[in-house]
Amino acid sequence: MIRNHIKMALRNLSRNKLNSFINIIGLAIGIGASVIMFLYAVNELSYNSNFKNADRIYMVYKERHLPTGVQITRDTWYPMANALQEKYSDIDEATHLWSEDDWVQVPSKKLRVSVTYARQNIFKVFSFPLQKGTSQNFSKDLYSAIISKETAEKLFGNKDPIGK
Repeated sequence: MIRNHIKMALRNLSRNKLNSFINIIGLAIGIGASVIMFLYAVNELSYNSNFKNADRIYMVYKERHLPTGVQITRDTWYPMANALQEKYSDIDEATHLWSEDDWVQVPSKKLRVSVTYARQNIFKVFSFPLQKGTSQNFSKDLYSAIISKETAEKLFGNKDPIGK
């Protein structure tokens, strides 16, 4: 029975080649577009979902109006976090992050790494897992740093990086 249906389908495909081609291309484009929309929706809905209280974390961005058009950027001005917190009472915590490539130096090595600067209250907003040390120590010292395991290995080798 199934073999008979397959034979009939193949005969119809070979008889109506243009019509079959249009139908198959349309089906492929429809499936491809559906997969792309699904992946986009999953990405948008899972953004920052690894953090505790992810449903309460928002990112502020700004629009730069240039002669060539509108450019959306994430680099808002430093005082904006305080201004938003003062104006809107619903905001519990506001932090400020900015990233750039910078030189990091220890007595024996100097590396150029991607550095993200943050306010001291970053751990009140984001729940990053730490392998060593505590977030309370970071909040107390203005010039403290948190580094990834890979950067620690590049700078310090197998030595303990805490306090250095």
